[in-house]
Amino acid sequence: MHRQIKIVAILMIVEGALELLMGGVYCIIGPVMMTFMRSTPPPTTPGAPAPPPPEMFAAIYIAIGVATIIGAIVKIIAGIRNASLRNRVLGFVGLGMGLLAFGTCYCVLPALALGIYGIIVLVNDKSAQAFALVESGMPPEQALAQLDAMPAGHPPQPYPPQYPPQ
Repeated sequence: MHRQIKIVAILMIVEGALELLMGGVYCIIGPVMMTFMRSTPPPTTPGAPAPPPPEMFAAIYIAIGVATIIGAIVKIIAGIRNASLRNRVLGFVGLGMGLLAFGTCYCVLPALALGIYGIIVLVNDKSAQAFALVESGMPPEQALAQLDAMPAGHPPQPYPPQYPPQ
């Protein structure tokens, strides 16, 4: 499972970029929709309630867009950090931020699938050990190679190696 951390990180970056694009579109659609609603007067039917103000629709679209942009930025940063086996907790936060894109109904299923897949990969013991080894100063490639060579159930050697061995 620890070899799939980089795959999850790349998918987080790609999905974050797509969500960033969609959040920007929502921030643009809000004011454009408000302009169209103001330029076309609502039909007047006797006894019908007044339509909601156009500013409310613009505010809703902008709020959804900003929330999606914030989640996308966190997801991209988490993906970049996780690609170098750093900030495991930020990886969990980035995967959870996929929930902010649910308001746009864009990337809902991929965000859910990536969230489940990413949590399974990041919760794995060897993945946690890989992050811990890199945090202690070991290069990411060396940490992954050490975990590949390590028999199941044995803790990894500390980094830097202690001399004489204890």
